[in-house]
Amino acid sequence: MANSCTAIIPFSDIEKIEVYINKPRKSLSAIKKATGADYIFNGTLYNMLTGAAVCHLKADGKIIANPNYTVWGFAWNNPSDFSLDILPNSSTASSFSKANYIACTNLITNGSPLAKPCNDPARQGKRGCTAVGVRENELVLYCSKDKTTAAKTPVQLRDHMMDLGCVSAIMLDGGGSSQCDFVGETVTSTRKVPHLILVYLKNAKCPYDEPLKLVKSGSRGDDAKWVQWHLNKHGASLTVDGIFGTKSVAALKEFQRNWGLDVDGLCGSASRAALKKF
Repeated sequence: MANSCTAIIPFSDIEKIEVYINKPRKSLSAIKKATGADYIFNGTLYNMLTGAAVCHLKADGKIIANPNYTVWGFAWNNPSDFSLDILPNSSTASSFSKANYIACTNLITNGSPLAKPCNDPARQGKRGCTAVGVRENELVLYCSKDKTTAAKTPVQLRDHMMDLGCVSAIMLDGGGSSQCDFVGETVTSTRKVPHLILVYLKNAKCPYDEPLKLVKSGSRGDDAKWVQWHLNKHGASLTVDGIFGTKSVAALKEFQRNWGLDVDGLCGSASRAALKKF
């Protein structure tokens, strides 16, 4: 669990980018377990009473929200055409060709930062924030936890996305809604938001070397991270922190039970072989 998380992902590594309608509302860990998505983060603004999106949103060809104005937002059919576009107003939404789109607060357009990204007084202060951007051939994701030192104003978020090299970027919902799971690196919130964005990788490769020794309770370092990373690919929701503690042992035992292995909480050669099958 962290105060902020950043992910920079080559589009060539992405299998799918999905607008996920969270009904009935599930936690991030439950969504990860149900979908196997590698990256999960909250979506745009919504009505706190009804859950209805109030900014432009389209999911797999279905228009979820189509306000009566045009706006810059991200639109895509597949990862290769994910880009900033002028999203339609309510009268032209049905003719817009791309199957997915999302908008909220524009930060950077075609390399130019907006002088004043947000006019809403309620969103001007330092808050937890979630942002999506694009730099050359890469998707850039950022999420920070509300009421921490990582909270940012819209201008600070704009500048941070510029520092990350983004040529286009938008701010999504923030405050208590700001939350993510970036391959086990998490920003948590008790709020279960009504829609999220999910990113799936192509045959994701573990960034840590496979252990050459037994990983068990108390193990630390990259060996523990390797096991935690693979357990998350099998539906666990662990922080990949390299500390193999109680939660990691419990997740390993659940995995061993599901795969018909000795349920001992020790990750040796048999458990590693099974972990690599996904």
